[in-house]
Amino acid sequence: IFTEISLCLLQIYISYLFIYKIQDGYIPIYFLGFILTGVLIYFLYHSRLYRVINYIFEKVMNFLKKVIKEIIEFLYPKYLKEIKSTLIKRRKLKKIKDIEIWEG
Repeated sequence: IFTEISLCLLQIYISYLFIYKIQDGYIPIYFLGFILTGVLIYFLYHSRLYRVINYIFEKVMNFLKKVIKEIIEFLYPKYLKEIKSTLIKRRKLKKIKDIEIWEG
């Protein structure tokens, strides 16, 4: 933990010096926001909270996939799929017969 905290403080110090020199002594307010966001992302990624959030995200995505599948099944039932496939087969057969008639 000490190493992580010292690394973050060192990065903040180096970033501060860099921005201070580039901006001629002016430190923009968004600099602090970027630093805080970076630290939060770093600790969130390396903590248990990241795993919990990832687990919740996966469960929500699986739930949404199931719901979308059910909605599609409701709007487009299986018997319509069968009718569509038979119509496509008939259309293909008709095209083949038309080609055979034209060829001779």
